[in-house]
Amino acid sequence: MRPGLLLSALVLAVVVACGSPAAPGAGPAAATDTSADPGAVIVASASEGEITVEITELMCLTCRSEIAAGCRKIPGVTEVSVDLAARTMTLRFDGAVTNKERVVAAVETVVGSIP
Repeated sequence: MRPGLLLSALVLAVVVACGSPAAPGAGPAAATDTSADPGAVIVASASEGEITVEITELMCLTCRSEIAAGCRKIPGVTEVSVDLAARTMTLRFDGAVTNKERVVAAVETVVGSIP
């Protein structure tokens, strides 16, 4: 396969997997200016040791896996559950080790580190 065709096939595979970043208004993967958007916003807090955050950057299975894996490493986090369709993640944490604010800040760091 010629190098140009191989690159085109690779770009197509990435676009299919994660959506087109160049199609404004084309749904969740549409290119938008997210510089003012926080990486994670608390949308629910069922109990003292559990929060659900909305993550607008959550667009594909790879994103879900990488974000969940990174969040499982946050000190004090005991459980991570991701809902790709709703673009939310529920985290349970040990309140003796951390708090909501620290967990959200760590989630934002994890989300920001995903290419």
